[in-house]
Amino acid sequence: MARYYFDLDDGSNSRNEIVHEVADPDLLRSEALRVATEATTKGGENTGETTLVLTVRNEDGLTRLKVRLVCQVEDL
Repeated sequence: MARYYFDLDDGSNSRNEIVHEVADPDLLRSEALRVATEATTKGGENTGETTLVLTVRNEDGLTRLKVRLVCQVEDL
């Protein structure tokens, strides 16, 4: 089972490193999307705009995938 490191950056210059073991490399994208959307939901509940970048690295430190989510809410 391969290990991947998910670095979350929400623009506040903080970086959270989360280790995920993924059995099938084809599932890496869906796991990254799940983690990113979950983090955006938790972090953006009280703001009008949220940007989150999730960088996925393998055990060798090579970037394998990046997910950028932008959420903007306009009160009318």
